[in-house]
Amino acid sequence: MPFIAGPETFDTASQVASCVYPPTAIGGVPIPTTVMTGGAPLQIISGAPVPFPCAPVGGVNVNPVVPIPCPPVPRFIVPKVNKTVIINGKLAAVTGDETTLAIGGGPRLLTGPFKYPTIVIGKYV
Repeated sequence: MPFIAGPETFDTASQVASCVYPPTAIGGVPIPTTVMTGGAPLQIISGAPVPFPCAPVGGVNVNPVVPIPCPPVPRFIVPKVNKTVIINGKLAAVTGDETTLAIGGGPRLLTGPFKYPTIVIGKYV
């Protein structure tokens, strides 16, 4: 069962040329919804229809011979698992979804921690 990602959810590392970009929390500002949980609005990170701007991730150069700088790079959510559950017109990022660097470098799988371990929609009996 997929869990909903939040700003504190980390992704995995990736590499572009000699720059390694470590696992980093998504960050950013979650999107409040009209769905209530625990008396407060459910907040989501969304990958679609508009890419969610995650916090940039800084890189570390692993090639001591060529000391090029590895500037912070923006990341975006890529929906891989949740392609059908839409909350207020947006796909919520969940376990199994990914981030990607704006400059490439392959997928960065969301690893946790995740939010809202149990959500009941409708009347709980």
